[in-house]
Amino acid sequence: LKKVSKFCHEQGMNLVLENMFPQLQFGNISDILCLADGVGSAVGGICLDTGHANLSGEIYSSIQNLGSRLKIIHANDNDGVLDDHLPPGKGSIDWDKVLFQLKEAGFSGTFILELSGDRENDPKDVLREAGEARHLLEEISRKI
Repeated sequence: LKKVSKFCHEQGMNLVLENMFPQLQFGNISDILCLADGVGSAVGGICLDTGHANLSGEIYSSIQNLGSRLKIIHANDNDGVLDDHLPPGKGSIDWDKVLFQLKEAGFSGTFILELSGDRENDPKDVLREAGEARHLLEEISRKI
């Protein structure tokens, strides 16, 4: 990772690490923080995949634990069992709580909807659901 980070830096980019599935190595927030500490300042930050964090049961503790290292959110939802990449609001994640925690943490990074666009999903439906998710997240943000 140090070599990859050096190459990224030479290209004018930062290396950002994403939390993975909980059953995989570096699948928990503590693991990804340990990895980032091992690589050192070469890591530009952490990407929190909300679906992965929900599967590991760390969705609500992860934002506080990542602190200022949190640079990117891959926002997606699931039922806590499968990595479905559902739109926010269609699974079991409490988005009011997540967005409140992001505000409290002073998060100002990139927020990306990462939705399922596999062959079974019509692109029009994915775009419609993305629009609905954006509207939901904007409404919650206004309340906060």
